Amino acid sequence: MYSPLIAIVGAGNVGATTAYTLMRSHLSATVGLADIESDLCKGHCSDLEDGSANTMTSHIVSLSLDEVRHADIIIIAAGKPQKPGQSRLDLCAYNCHLVETLTTILKPVNPHAHLIIVTNPVDVLTTLFMQTHLLPAPQIFGTGTYLDTQRFRIYLSHYLNVSATAIQGFVLGEHGDSQFIPWQYVTIGGIPAEEYHITQETRHDIASKTRHKAYTIIKQKCATYFGIAACIDELCHAIIYDRRIIAPLSWSHNNIPVCLSLPVILGAQGVEPTISLSLTAEQETLLQQSIDQISRILFGS
Repeated sequence: MYSPLIAIVGAGNVGATTAYTLMRSHLSATVGLADIESDLCKGHCSDLEDGSANTMTSHIVSLSLDEVRHADIIIIAAGKPQKPGQSRLDLCAYNCHLVETLTTILKPVNPHAHLIIVTNPVDVLTTLFMQTHLLPAPQIFGTGTYLDTQRFRIYLSHYLNVSATAIQGFVLGEHGDSQFIPWQYVTIGGIPAEEYHITQETRHDIASKTRHKAYTIIKQKCATYFGIAACIDELCHAIIYDRRIIAPLSWSHNNIPVCLSLPVILGAQGVEPTISLSLTAEQETLLQQSIDQISRILFGS
C-alpha cells in the first residue's frame, strides 16, 4: 500500500512535536524530519521510533534537506521562535530569508506536493512562498488562524459549558493582533450564537483572550507547540484522506494582495475558495487592517 511521505523542515519544538503528533494519530504515512542540525534530527527520530511500534505510521526517518523535495506534504517549521514580548511580525528580519534559501533547496520539488507554512510570521512567509511559484497556488498555504479558531472554540465552550466540538466558527484575517471573529457565522449545536444572547462584553473578552493566548503561553513556557502540532495533524489528514474540511487558512484569496485567513476547502487537491462571506462594514475595516498590517511588512508603507 502506498505510504505518503510527510517531511517536516525544522526539528525544533514545533517540528518534533508535530512528528510525534502525526505518529500517534495513526496516520498511515512516513514522517521525516529535516534540519541543518542533522544529529538533532537523528536523535529525535530514534526517540520517536521507540514510540511507533503500536501505530500505523510506516516509518520515522531523518531526511537531508535535499530529500525533502520528494515528499508529498512539506511542512515548513524552521526558523526562530517567537520570544516573550515579541509579536509574530517581529520575526520577519530573520525568518523571511528562509523563503529564498528553502526555495533553492526544494527545486525541483515534487509537482504534486503540498507545502504547509507554519513558521511565523505565517501570513508574510506564505505570501513570499506563493510568489516563488514553486507549486501551483492551491498546493501552498499557511496554517493561518486555524489555531486561533481552535482557541476561540475552546474559550466559548468554557463560557457556555458545552463541548468545543459543538461550536463552529472562524477567526479571520492576520494570524496576529489584527485578527477578528465574525460572530454572525458562529453556531453552537447548529444554533446561531445570537440565540444564546452572548453579550458584547463577553464577545470582546473571548476575542481578546484568543488574540493574546500565544503571548501568555510564550511568557509562561517560552514557546507554543502542542496546539499547532494538533492543527497540522488535522490538515495532513484532510489532504491525505481528501476530507474536504472547511478551515480558515492563510492563502492568496481573490483581489487581496497578501495571504491571510478566510474560509477555504482543503482536500487532496489542495485549497479551494469557499463562498464569499458577507462581512459587516466594521468587519471589512478589520479585514483591511489585517491586509495593511501584512502589506507594510512585505511592501513598505
